[in-house]
Amino acid sequence: MNLLANDAGITLYAEDGWPPYSYADGSGISNQKVIEAFALEGVKVNIKVLPFARILNLLKTGNAILGVNVAKTDETKEQFLFHKSPLYTVKSHFYYWHNKPLIVGTKEELNKNTRIGAIIGYDYGDFIDKNEVGLKIERVKNHEQNLKKLSSHRLDALILFDDIAGELITTNNLENKLIKGPPGDSIEIFVAFSKVHPSSLKYLEILNRGLTKLDNQ
Repeated sequence: MNLLANDAGITLYAEDGWPPYSYADGSGISNQKVIEAFALEGVKVNIKVLPFARILNLLKTGNAILGVNVAKTDETKEQFLFHKSPLYTVKSHFYYWHNKPLIVGTKEELNKNTRIGAIIGYDYGDFIDKNEVGLKIERVKNHEQNLKKLSSHRLDALILFDDIAGELITTNNLENKLIKGPPGDSIEIFVAFSKVHPSSLKYLEILNRGLTKLDNQ
């Protein structure tokens, strides 16, 4: 049974810099999809924007019910609860600076001396997260820091999801400067629910119903 329309609603914690999925103003295609799914079940969603790593900590401690754009991996499945179907599947590539090409055809050709820029708290799939090659992965707080490091040749490449790379190229006028290299892994992104918050299962079931309805529209 649906919740009543006057349900007090919930707070969706969304990151502050993962366009087009989540923007600093609380908009984004992931956030909107979650809002629409809950609305079909009579639940109002309030967006709270925070850095991604902080959102994960809030979920782990039970100080938040749900956060968006979390990859379902072996590690995160131990930490969080997830709904049935992913919000989106996102593809990644290694992007290099135009005057310092990354001369490889596949990610497997990268070697342990390759310096890769990434973001703190993000999951990029097994190749990066397990890092069996032994890449020099340097994680920072935001994409702007990584772009500065890449343009000054302090990194060999950035691992970026393609939609995000497109936004960075457009907003920073990086056409013909930030160049797409070999593909990385694809990941499925979800809303993650706290394992310790007492209301998580209730809202997880509601979101599953809402997403099913939304997909069938």
